[in-house]
Amino acid sequence: RVFAESQGTGALYRSVDGGNVVNGAGAGLTGRNCFLPPYLIDPHNSQRMLYGTEKVFVSNDGGTSFTALSADLTGGGSAAIRALAIAPSDSSYVYAATNDGRVLASSNSGATFALRLSGVPGWPRTTREIAVDPADPRTVYLATAAFGQPQVRRSSDAGITWQTLSANLQDVPVNVVGVDVRGPGPVIYAGTDAGLPERE
Repeated sequence: RVFAESQGTGALYRSVDGGNVVNGAGAGLTGRNCFLPPYLIDPHNSQRMLYGTEKVFVSNDGGTSFTALSADLTGGGSAAIRALAIAPSDSSYVYAATNDGRVLASSNSGATFALRLSGVPGWPRTTREIAVDPADPRTVYLATAAFGQPQVRRSSDAGITWQTLSANLQDVPVNVVGVDVRGPGPVIYAGTDAGLPERE
């Protein structure tokens, strides 16, 4: 199965033959969007997908149809979810960021979320600002695409408290963060406006 999307809510497409034939998918998707709404395949169930508007939608049939799973995660207005992440080791942990500056966490597969941070600036469209530790669903990394901010943060308690990791980074926006835990300690990668530094 291959997925693609174009701008707008519900503009989701799927191929079940490796990309030879592509058809529309995503029936039931409604709501506000960040130009290209984020969507994910559950790493433990390939038939389960999450999709972000102002709410998190869920599909249990491989993207054919979706229903609203969460409440509105934004503060209202025209805001929408700009980033989603599922913990690779435990898909009951889901993290979301909205383009009105909220960061939220769920420990029940996205049904309900707790607000963890607010006022986090950044790119208003779809982002890849959240990375979850591959082995620990409660350890999450957050990038901030703005000047004068903690550009990289880490939480070890599912977003309740945060540690700033950007003391030796230039004061430039960080657009994406990733973590590699295959070595003796985590290696954190931060994709910035000035390149890709590495921190061990």
